[in-house]
Formats: sequence, C-alpha cells, structure tokens
Amino acid sequence: MIASLPAAVKNSLNHRQRLRLEAVMAFIHEEKQLMQKSLAYALMLAATLGLAACDKPSEDKAEEAREAQSEAQESMNDAAEHSNDAARAAEEAAQERAEENNEAAPTQPTIPAPPPAGQQQQ
Repeated sequence: MIASLPAAVKNSLNHRQRLRLEAVMAFIHEEKQLMQKSLAYALMLAATLGLAACDKPSEDKAEEAREAQSEAQESMNDAAEHSNDAARAAEEAAQERAEENNEAAPTQPTIPAPPPAGQQQQ
C-alpha cells in the first residue's frame, strides 16, 4: 500500500511512521470495502423494496379473483332462476294436460257395488 505513495513522501518517513501509515491505509482499505458492501446491501434492499412497492400484480390478481367469483355467483343465480322457471313451466304444462284429460274423458256411470254375501237382491 505504501508502494502507491510518491517517492518523496516515502523517503521522508522513518520506519515507525511507515508502519503506522501502512496500518492506517490497511484500516482505510478494509473500511472502504466494508463501506462498499454496506452501501451495496443498502442499495439492493432499497431497490427490492422499491420494486415490491411498485409491483401491484398481486393486488390486481386478488381483485380479478374477486370479480371472477362475483361473476360466477351471478351466473349460478341466473342458472338457478332458469331452472326454477323451467320447473314451473313443466308443472303448469302437466296441470294443463291433466285438466284436458279430465275434460276429454267421458263420464262413466257409476255401477253400484254388489250386495254383501248372504243378502239377497229384491
């Protein structure tokens, strides 16, 4: 690390100063890397949170699901109404047929029941 210093600065330092300077430069280098990592992590976290905040497909999907459920419920209600209407129409048609059959059938004379056994007819 001291190698990156100009020659005039290196020559003006004694051994002890060089060691201290090396230690300080090593510390700065480590802190710089730590600072870069921390900054990178902070930027990645901010970008992730920003993207998550801007990303609304999950909300859109939930809303679409609610709408689809509502439409399906309406469709089921309509189908139930049509089924009820068809049942009423079938019942009315059956009643009309029964009435027509009663009107069309000739009235038959009632035949008296035979007397109980042991009694004679007069």
